[in-house]
Amino acid sequence: MTEAIGNRSEASITPTGLMIGDQSIDRIELSNGVGSKLTLLSYGASIARLQIALSSGELRDTVLFCNSIRQHLSQQIYLGSTIGRYANRIHNGQFKLGDSTYQLSKNENNNTLHGGSLGFDKRVWQIKSVDRSSATLRLQSNDGDQGFPGRIIVYARFSLSEDNVVSIDYRATANAETPLNITAHPYFNLARQHPTISTHQLEIFADRYLPVDPDGIPAEQAMSVIGNGFDFREPRCIGDVLLQDSHQEITAGYDHSFIIQEDMSANSVPMARLSSPRGDLTLTLRSNMPAVQCYAGGGLAGTQLGNNQALENYAAVALEPQFAPDSPNRPDWPNCIFGPQRSYHHQIQYQFNET
Repeated sequence: MTEAIGNRSEASITPTGLMIGDQSIDRIELSNGVGSKLTLLSYGASIARLQIALSSGELRDTVLFCNSIRQHLSQQIYLGSTIGRYANRIHNGQFKLGDSTYQLSKNENNNTLHGGSLGFDKRVWQIKSVDRSSATLRLQSNDGDQGFPGRIIVYARFSLSEDNVVSIDYRATANAETPLNITAHPYFNLARQHPTISTHQLEIFADRYLPVDPDGIPAEQAMSVIGNGFDFREPRCIGDVLLQDSHQEITAGYDHSFIIQEDMSANSVPMARLSSPRGDLTLTLRSNMPAVQCYAGGGLAGTQLGNNQALENYAAVALEPQFAPDSPNRPDWPNCIFGPQRSYHHQIQYQFNET
């Protein structure tokens, strides 16, 4: 199916020929009038590829992507995926809600990471609608899925604007109270001829971050970024500060939550800005979530993307808007519990600008 309006935007849906059970994995491609392209997969409601058209005529890849659908299905780094029910880690795979204690699927040492062993990233989502500039996908997660309470219905709407803004709108309703922390996990490298992001400039609009223990669980309250390698209030070259302090050594580089605002807000706010080594392309991230997880890719080495292409560590950076890790066990932190009286709505915008 293809839909086009004038010379502006075009959308297409193509079966990949691959199935999981009786569910077809389909590819969706959105393109705008300047030639930028956003490719999605119904598997994991994933950003499979994101190419930004530059004034020079170059169509630049901006995220890590696999060279085949089969390769994408075999990768284990959550490549471009929608993450849920709960992005990041939950300590001991356990939390208490009311008088009940819930035991979750553990898939990273003793913790639950990114929703458990069969998270949203490993599900085939239903394509509900596609128009000239957007696609909406749906997933139902039943009560008890990976140990979480309540049945939830999630909608993910992806869009590509004429001015190169990629937007994701996550909405979810639940019939019982449950933690929700749904986000996207693309890995950005704005200059793929560079094998790492060490020469990218990064800015994060936060004055606090969360130190973590070796399992990635927050070890204490948020700390100031002033005077250490976590201070990105002004643009810094990532390689200049990578692995420069003990808190990074614990996690082989940045894999930390930066506190942007005190709670989930109604509207998106600027969170981070990433610039290519030459400064010719900039990505600005906005979201309405309280925090952004910055993962600099310290565990990517050896990951195969196809055509015998193996990644190096720090090949790309993931900037994931979300609630902080282990928030279900931290009642004094922003409230991540949703249910019949409180629906979930997460807005993400990735704005690309030529500079």
